[in-house]
Amino acid sequence: MEINVIPFDQPIGHFAMGVMQAKDILSISTIDRVEYDPESQILNGGPQRDLSSSRATEIARYAATVDATFPTPILLALKKDKYIPQYDENGKINKIEIPEISTSVSRILDGQHRIKGIELSNKIDDFELPVVFIFEPTEEEQALIFAIINGKQTKVPTSVIYSLYRVIEERNPYKVAHEIARAFNATEDSPYYRRLKMLGKRTQGSDEILSQGTFVNELLIHISGNKKNADIDFENARAHKKPIVRKDCIFNSFYLNNQDSIILRVLLNVFNAAKNVFPKEWENYEEFILSKTTGFIAIMRSLPHLMEFGVMKKSHDLTTFEEVFYKLKSILEQNNVQLINRNFGSSSSGSDQLKNYIIQAIKECE
Repeated sequence: MEINVIPFDQPIGHFAMGVMQAKDILSISTIDRVEYDPESQILNGGPQRDLSSSRATEIARYAATVDATFPTPILLALKKDKYIPQYDENGKINKIEIPEISTSVSRILDGQHRIKGIELSNKIDDFELPVVFIFEPTEEEQALIFAIINGKQTKVPTSVIYSLYRVIEERNPYKVAHEIARAFNATEDSPYYRRLKMLGKRTQGSDEILSQGTFVNELLIHISGNKKNADIDFENARAHKKPIVRKDCIFNSFYLNNQDSIILRVLLNVFNAAKNVFPKEWENYEEFILSKTTGFIAIMRSLPHLMEFGVMKKSHDLTTFEEVFYKLKSILEQNNVQLINRNFGSSSSGSDQLKNYIIQAIKECE
């Protein structure tokens, strides 16, 4: 198989654009999906998320219409020794030869739903598609490209996007937050032991109640301040630039000093304190909101106040934070308020309401 191409360069690497029959794309490519093993708690594969059958079916119906069009390129990562580049008189690649037709030739980085939908439509012979090749990208580059494309342009679960940063080599806020989330889920003395949805979806039969995406989003606030700052910190790390000191972020100094274990220990102390003081509410997540997203966000957004209280007490250990949550329990009992959906709801206002109660408890402890 030979494919005429036009080369082009971008900051992340070298590319070439061509046109292929949809059936030929299928014949030389595979889709490598990221998977989470709940037993080992290890992420494997990637970078693609699970195929959405409903999305593929929707595309199949559209592909069967008389005016169907798919002008957006399919992105293929060519593997080493699976292709032969040919060059013009100026030394630029103008053709790609694939000597052996096999699904091991390339990996689809973007476009799995389009290809699957066209295949399901029974109209696959009718479609030529633009294709962009990237040559022998590393696992890191593949994850980064997928994360950038889908994180910026397409609605993909944030847990999937954040999980991909595990293979990025340079230390950055996303990678650190992912690793802390993974440790929070894998540490046996964690109140969220095996309770994080590491790819944003619940493992059947599990007690996973909080998504990794929510965990990382809230943690990034305390490392970089906000998503925009986290992106800047990420780009600086990739470019080996000096990191920005963000004094208003309670975990920034620990991040800059490679003290991730301190961040993890503080989080374990805070959330274990909540669990110890409210054991029934923590475990019964069907009825109570404390360990679910509403409660988690409320506690995470109370952290600056909790850390200040710890500074005043000269301790950030478990008993320091238990003091606050015992006071919170007393305040809630005095106001006849239970930690249930009816009182707090599942919106941001519910988290804000609980956060305000926690701040009140801190002030009364001072």
